[in-house]
Amino acid sequence: MNFNRIFFILFFVLTTVVHSFSQVTQIKGFANVDMRYTEDEDNLMYFLGEQDLFITSRVTDKISFLGESVFKYSPNSPTSFNVSMERLIIGYNYKGNHSLLIGKHHTPFSYWNDRYHHGRVFFPTVDRPLLFRQGLIEIHTTGLILQGLNLGKKKYGYQILVGNGIGSNDFSDDNTFKSVTAEVHAKPKRGMKLGLTGYMDKFSSDAKDHHSTDAHNDSIPVFDIFQLSGGAYFTYFRNKYEFLAEAHLVTNDNDSVGMTSNQSFYAYAGYRIKDKIVPYLKYDMVTIDKKELFFKQSIKKIASIGVRYEFSYLAVAKLEYNLITDAKDKSKNGVYFQMALGF
Repeated sequence: MNFNRIFFILFFVLTTVVHSFSQVTQIKGFANVDMRYTEDEDNLMYFLGEQDLFITSRVTDKISFLGESVFKYSPNSPTSFNVSMERLIIGYNYKGNHSLLIGKHHTPFSYWNDRYHHGRVFFPTVDRPLLFRQGLIEIHTTGLILQGLNLGKKKYGYQILVGNGIGSNDFSDDNTFKSVTAEVHAKPKRGMKLGLTGYMDKFSSDAKDHHSTDAHNDSIPVFDIFQLSGGAYFTYFRNKYEFLAEAHLVTNDNDSVGMTSNQSFYAYAGYRIKDKIVPYLKYDMVTIDKKELFFKQSIKKIASIGVRYEFSYLAVAKLEYNLITDAKDKSKNGVYFQMALGF
């Protein structure tokens, strides 16, 4: 029996088992290809974005599964790609609209992080806000969420997440202090949502792991850090109008420099023309405290103007101009084009 036949038999058995135990299983994919020109590099670059495999399954009327894996370019090799497990969540709906979710989550500290996964086809702009690039948010948290959605006439909701924190990886946490994330929101009108978020964690000086190290300082501080953050967001997507704004304050307290205060804010506004065309504006800024030792700042603000063309719900092209200002107040121009698909 050759390898192809063995593989086919195993695949058939696996799909049969999954189908027999799950009511509804969906497998979807997302991908994007970009072209970028920036003034300092003076070169038009073509590059692959991410390929996202997104799986959801309703195992029973109470138990569900969500898995998300991303394939993306590896900077260590010109021909290699990394595979990362972005989310792996088992959910249990214990009563009405209330659920328990355990696994690896997108931390619900930011509306953008909680709303948009890695499928760029759903992004209103080409890329994420600076909040992510500067490392002010822990994008992923492995832990347990207590969640309630669409409660009452105003469709209130809440999420409380207790999990591994900054000094952790997907399998372990380097201290006994667990991170706590809280999010509450309401939907007072159709298409409108407003909410508040909070985050609390402690980073130990002897931590061996460190989330988002590319955004933080290269050398991990030799002192403990207590991080306390808060934020607010407002969104309105209805008919021809699109608006999204978020503001966050992230504080770090340590024995070396005391408490530092770091702010982030972005606002997006779009107007739909003839169903498929959406011109938009975005202003995005991050301010890092001069005493801050944990975060480093490379970009201070980005002002953007762009247009999004939706061939369909799952095929979107975006053209965007950015005026980028770095931490030294030097500005440069950038033009980005993106083709994003869902399949």
